Amino acid sequence: MEIRQLTLEDAYRELNNIVDVVAVTTDGPGSLCAEHKDVQDAIEEFLNGTTWAIIEITDLAGQYPRAYVGPPPEHREGGR
Repeated sequence: MEIRQLTLEDAYRELNNIVDVVAVTTDGPGSLCAEHKDVQDAIEEFLNGTTWAIIEITDLAGQYPRAYVGPPPEHREGGR
């Protein structure tokens, strides 16, 4: 299986196209935060076969869940 290299712009555009993703914002250099209405599976499906992954999921009471996505920490600039 070929691994697709994602750019920040491609990931932003594709995440915004997932139904029930409410907002996509930057989360530091080279990563994004996608607020969504319980569509973690759809986000994981989009990232499958790419150089990106879900780094962290937060689910705070009264807010939409957030999926922090980007290259795995060991591949990020600055090693965040």
